[in-house]
Amino acid sequence: MAEGITIFCRDVTWTQLSDWLDERWPESRLPGTLHWQMPLPDYSISVYDAGASMHSYDPSDRQEITRVLGGAPDLGMIVELRRSVQDEACDMTTELTFAIMSTFPSVADDEAGKLWTRKDIERCRSNTGARFLDTYRSEPAEPSGAPEPPLTRDPKA
Repeated sequence: MAEGITIFCRDVTWTQLSDWLDERWPESRLPGTLHWQMPLPDYSISVYDAGASMHSYDPSDRQEITRVLGGAPDLGMIVELRRSVQDEACDMTTELTFAIMSTFPSVADDEAGKLWTRKDIERCRSNTGARFLDTYRSEPAEPSGAPEPPLTRDPKA
């Protein structure tokens, strides 16, 4: 079973995003698709085109995504986390999401009622004090106020 988030981006095409993903995670794309599994060989996350997922959101949620993003999204992608490796999948998803947000205007919907910006993830805190993807982790963080250690893994490695 898997859990997932949706990342909405603006000012980028799928061609640009595909090239960017392929450069950072070579050989992760399934041939002939817009679907990546990373890291290899034993992947913990899958990334793929969200298609028309924005249309499944309520109008007020679409407005909020557009407001936080600073404009209407040009694309959406699903990041599916493998539950069997949940903490590893959360770490990989955090790394990927932060890298995307550092490159393209983006916002992440964690499917638990929160929209995350790059600054939220950088601080490792949301407005409610939880870490990014806490609802999927095996041991959620205590709301102590101490930030999670910074990401140290190079996504090009």
